[in-house]
Amino acid sequence: ATAGLVLQFGGLLVDAPYSASCGGRSALPSEAWSDAQDQPYLPSHDDTNPSTGRPFCEIAPRAGWTASFDESALTDVVMRHLKAAGARSPSPGAIAALKVNDRSASGRVRSLQVSTERGDVTLQANEIRALFRDARGAILSSTYFSVDRESRERGHLTGVTLRGTGNGHGVGMCQWGAIGRARAGQDYRTILRHYYPGTVVGFVD
Repeated sequence: ATAGLVLQFGGLLVDAPYSASCGGRSALPSEAWSDAQDQPYLPSHDDTNPSTGRPFCEIAPRAGWTASFDESALTDVVMRHLKAAGARSPSPGAIAALKVNDRSASGRVRSLQVSTERGDVTLQANEIRALFRDARGAILSSTYFSVDRESRERGHLTGVTLRGTGNGHGVGMCQWGAIGRARAGQDYRTILRHYYPGTVVGFVD
């Protein structure tokens, strides 16, 4: 039914990223990727259903989530960061603290500080998702989280639980949000205009 139709902005085809669920607010490209340029059709915008006051994507399987990391897993996070930075034999020692330094325009964690016996390590934006992995190796669902609980022993951190919302980078279209909007009666053109404002649906040349 949509064969031959494309999404355009200023007469040009758009780069139209999407994620599974935005958690109620989309992110700017620069929040997700360090080398990305923000675009007028990819703003950070609210995705709340005015009828319910809840995100359209609250129907998503991972609309809300928690992730717990023990002392060993936290050490692995720091080790991955140090190795990626070029350290040959990293040895951070005990983890002393975990602190959100800064949040982005959409409320996502932009900078996370991990304090260790041998100094502080700062993790940035989407790097955080790649470094915090569960036992199966799966990356963190999103950077839209807060530090929910901490456990300590002898002055150092032995465990932490993160509580978050959304699944993916959050830029552009929210797939579960689009489903929620469709179920609320919106057609595909209305949905696309919301997630990519200023764009038009046209025919490919």
